[in-house]
Amino acid sequence: MAGAAFSVTDLFPREAERLREHAPSVLRLALKESTGWSDLFYEHTTSRLTTLRQRVVRERIGPATLGSVHAVRSGIGLRCRTAEHTLYAASTDTSPAGLNALATRLEPAGHSPADDGALEDWNWIERGGPVESSAGMIVRDAADAALSIEPALSEVAVQLHETTRRVLVATSGGLAILEVRTHVTLRVDVTMGRTRAYAIDGGAGGRADLLYCNPERVAAEAVARARTLTDARTLPQRQMPVVIAGGWGGVWLHEAVGHLLEADVLATRSQEPLPALPGQRIAASGVTLVDHAASPGGRGSYVYDDEATPGEETVLVEDGVLRGILTDRHHAAKHGLQPTGNGRRQDYRFPPMPRMTNLILQPGGAAPEELIADVGDGLFVAMVGGGHVIPEEDRFTFDVVEGYRIESGRLTSPVAGVCLSGRA
Repeated sequence: MAGAAFSVTDLFPREAERLREHAPSVLRLALKESTGWSDLFYEHTTSRLTTLRQRVVRERIGPATLGSVHAVRSGIGLRCRTAEHTLYAASTDTSPAGLNALATRLEPAGHSPADDGALEDWNWIERGGPVESSAGMIVRDAADAALSIEPALSEVAVQLHETTRRVLVATSGGLAILEVRTHVTLRVDVTMGRTRAYAIDGGAGGRADLLYCNPERVAAEAVARARTLTDARTLPQRQMPVVIAGGWGGVWLHEAVGHLLEADVLATRSQEPLPALPGQRIAASGVTLVDHAASPGGRGSYVYDDEATPGEETVLVEDGVLRGILTDRHHAAKHGLQPTGNGRRQDYRFPPMPRMTNLILQPGGAAPEELIADVGDGLFVAMVGGGHVIPEEDRFTFDVVEGYRIESGRLTSPVAGVCLSGRA
């Protein structure tokens, strides 16, 4: 991601330089002498997925099947906020004429992407194209490590997903920011008999071959998980206390708790004005929750959000008491709050919404072993997988990728086929 100054020519296509030159006139045209503000958001995102699949038949390792898909998404969104309306339009045409035309087609902003009749989600450059040497080395190292650790594997599948998002944001207030955000994810899936398991690593901050993705470590984690789950037992459906580990256990926290503290979601659920909510106790003493856009290597880290507001650390819950709410410019102005630097766009076709960056539960005073011992009889979740939340019903359901029974205050057997279900 961006930090120090960099060359626009090196990191952005030529459109970025031209957009910065023409942005002031386009933003003025969008406002049309109205009182309010406008902003221009340009995105050029490249995504490469490198895959490897290798099977073992009768103890013989078959040839590796390598593949690569490369795609580009590029376009621009224009937003205008007046006292009465928020208007939005998007286009893939970033020429001066296209920008001026975009300013005349502003329509009421919604959650659906604005369409100029020619928008595509991705412009596919390659399907099954050549594999870059560095990416190919990483996926091969992961597969080789898994097969050398556990000869009983019947299949290994590795995915390396690299995404680089180049962003230009210009505002009617005279601010223009440029930022490059790179995100890398390495996933290793292994199959041993009837057991399947996986492990993931990655984050933001650099190329895959420079990031802290360690293919051997990820492969070892996937194999260890498969070995553990081979002896897993089913768990009868019933209510019980649950202890969730850090790391990927944060998926539950993000979905079931974090989204409820975003201004747009909270506004639809609360009977009180948003400014009146901070100060209420919403969790047990000792619970402190922060949203941290500058967390090094975090999957949601950035220097500026998609509205050119600096990313920051926002204390949401302090010792169980609600202290803050995540906002973007629109919802901050609507509810009389301060922007927290959480205006995020799904892509250039969408206006920003208040969304989390890196949600962090601060360490408490008890060690994990103490929490497990206090539970007595329950479930320990080491890794949370996919799931969903129904905010209007306060309900959530998540798969448990790796979990263990807690019996007499100690971890015992691993469990399989378990889902967490409850109310936030």
